[in-house]
Amino acid sequence: MQASGASDPSLRQAVTRARILGLILCLAWPLILMAMIGGGAVRAGTLQPVGALRTTAFVLMGLSFLAGGAVTWRTNRVLGGFRQMAEAERPKVAFREILLYSALFELSCLYGLIYWMLVGRNAFHHVLTLMAITPIMFFLFVPGLNDWVQASEGIGE
Repeated sequence: MQASGASDPSLRQAVTRARILGLILCLAWPLILMAMIGGGAVRAGTLQPVGALRTTAFVLMGLSFLAGGAVTWRTNRVLGGFRQMAEAERPKVAFREILLYSALFELSCLYGLIYWMLVGRNAFHHVLTLMAITPIMFFLFVPGLNDWVQASEGIGE
């Protein structure tokens, strides 16, 4: 169901632009990093993923999932107060929030890159997982246009 306020062109444009930029950040960048890793542009580590380094992989994965929790919490706060904002501020807030969420999810790729430089092929599955969850989290947690429009109209309160 499309909300009737979807005709607000500035909000629609801001959300669309932010989602495109966020998608580029969360989809293209992990692919570029994987190509760099596969091509040997990033030197692989040689440490064994045992003990503290194995625990590090799980901590990094936990931090990545914690970003999803943080985004959910912040989204609920921002969307909850979205209707009370000045109409001129709404597109700016939506744009900023979507890019902020994308940057938080992108931390997972950074964790994967760091882990690659520590353990390399010895734990490639951890590196790949850390990079692969970035676009998945973007699609799961970043609110779409309809969410922003409904929040601006107070639907679902």
